[in-house]
Amino acid sequence: MPHLSWNEVRDRAIRFSRNPDWVNATSERSDKQTFYNEFFEVFGIHRASVATFEANVRNLRGYESSIDLLWRGKLIVEHKSRGESLEQAETQAFGYIEDLTRAGRFDEVPRFVLVSDFASFVLYDLEPEEQRDLPLFAGRPMSRLEFPLKDFPKHIRAFPPCNQAMRSRASMKNSQTKSRRCVKNILNY
Repeated sequence: MPHLSWNEVRDRAIRFSRNPDWVNATSERSDKQTFYNEFFEVFGIHRASVATFEANVRNLRGYESSIDLLWRGKLIVEHKSRGESLEQAETQAFGYIEDLTRAGRFDEVPRFVLVSDFASFVLYDLEPEEQRDLPLFAGRPMSRLEFPLKDFPKHIRAFPPCNQAMRSRASMKNSQTKSRRCVKNILNY
């Protein structure tokens, strides 16, 4: 995976959001896979290296269902054709999380849920940073972000690849700071 700067990611997101193929796309069946391959490329990620299309999961009735896109432990995507109900997509996506849990596939349960119909995105973060310290009785912490495709560049930092990159950089910086403190303490001992 190439290491991209935020400016590069933003520039790629602008191109993606203005791409006539996506601005005018209507069919989930014919366009979804290319859409998400290019979506991941915005972040410098080759989709096939992290996520699978049509991942199977057994539902409550015992039938196999297919998750549109699964990045194990990180993201479930449910996509619809333009104009179809995103509420239905949300219901399906959260149902898949229940199915994964029921099947004991806990390591595959994602932090993020994304639904889209090409024109709009709705992104759920099931573990938002600002709500991690709330008491359990306050309800399941969750944040929801909805925006049109044209505003994608404004929201790139909300997506899992960006959060992962931000945490990795912050973690590395914290590690370096702790190492410096440790060395300083040893020298001052």
